[in-house]
Amino acid sequence: MQKAMRSTEYGHIYGEKCESQTPSFLAKCGRVLRTAGLAGSLIFNAEIALSKKPEKSDHADVKITESWRKAGRTGEMLPDIIKNAFRHLPEEEKITSDQVYLIIDLNKFLVGYLVSEGVEENVAKEVVKEVAGLSQFTLGEKQFPIFVVEASSNYRQLQKEYGKTGRGQEQIEIIMASELLHERQHAAKGANEKSALRTQIQYLIDLRKANGLTIADKYINGQQRRLEVEEKKASN
Repeated sequence: MQKAMRSTEYGHIYGEKCESQTPSFLAKCGRVLRTAGLAGSLIFNAEIALSKKPEKSDHADVKITESWRKAGRTGEMLPDIIKNAFRHLPEEEKITSDQVYLIIDLNKFLVGYLVSEGVEENVAKEVVKEVAGLSQFTLGEKQFPIFVVEASSNYRQLQKEYGKTGRGQEQIEIIMASELLHERQHAAKGANEKSALRTQIQYLIDLRKANGLTIADKYINGQQRRLEVEEKKASN
């Protein structure tokens, strides 16, 4: 996770590259790259107004060519653990299947996605380095899609537990829903990391009481530790 925290160093590198990018990408990136703490949302913090181009909708607008589409899954191709997680989200926090991508091959998929958005390939590769090791992330403030990395240890563990039968499957779906809910705070609302963590923690606490979510404690404790880190950073 520490690799994802090199925001100052990479921000300078990225800022120089921004000048040569297309308006559609510049509208998302601005001059500073900021990684949103341990929960892993990558946010391009726009500081410069560029064009009269209308804002994108909340739905994913991803121009993926057939040659690298197979490196990711979205829509009906998403695995059950993600598709079934959607139904546990609060009504006002709904996510559609086309707003989430499960990345099978991080380098191939993300480089292809970013290049299709007008990013130079060498810059796209730097972004891949920044998100390496993250389980979920978003690109851009108020910008879908949400990306889930299949090879991440967190996702693999959830998928392993989900393979077991019984009521435990529903509990794993809720944990997965909490991760998507966290990322939705960035993608839909432009929330900072502290706010996204608080929303996720409260969601798990509420469902622990209402649904007897017996496996929630370790996830709540983990996110509370992350929140403490973010609060200490903010106070320094």
